[in-house]
Amino acid sequence: MDEPSPLPSWKVLLVIVAVLVLIVIGIFQASKFYTPSEPSRLVYNNFEFKKSEGFWHTQWQQNEQVYNVSLRFNPKEVETVTVSGRLNDTFRRQPFYLTFDPDANQSDFKYLALGFSEFGLSIVRAFGGTVESACTKNMTGVCDDHAIVTCADDDKAVVYFRSAPEPRVTLDGNCLTLEGKELDLIKAIDRVLYHFYKIMP
Repeated sequence: MDEPSPLPSWKVLLVIVAVLVLIVIGIFQASKFYTPSEPSRLVYNNFEFKKSEGFWHTQWQQNEQVYNVSLRFNPKEVETVTVSGRLNDTFRRQPFYLTFDPDANQSDFKYLALGFSEFGLSIVRAFGGTVESACTKNMTGVCDDHAIVTCADDDKAVVYFRSAPEPRVTLDGNCLTLEGKELDLIKAIDRVLYHFYKIMP
């Protein structure tokens, strides 16, 4: 049986080039689907954070009491949230009225409710404050048994949650407005909570 004749050198070169091209394409395609794992630890302003089950956890002390703080975003992730304005002494009054517009899109309700819960929990547990749920306008079914409170009620400490394209924190006298779309709303909430905990300025 005759041995197969060797391929001409130019054909060998083409085969090698083709194989290399396929390898490069494969590496490029794989890199598009690869995302590096998130860091599980972070030190920020002398606070150590550890990520577990979707939350960033740290310890915060007030007087002799140590609290476990768990928020969805770490401080570095909320540094770009815009914060503007100032609060006045009225905002120190109790209770804090957590209010929202009942005419908001129903798709936003679960994030508004989540925001109410996470903000209210920190205010009550860590700062010893009291909170009340409220609406900005009367709407049967949604606002039954809730106070009607807006930022114009300048004798009350008001926290207004609203859906908006970008995360933002606005301090305006007696009213703290927290804005964002879906989880960006939670990002704005975490930003102001880190300020209250004195972890961020």
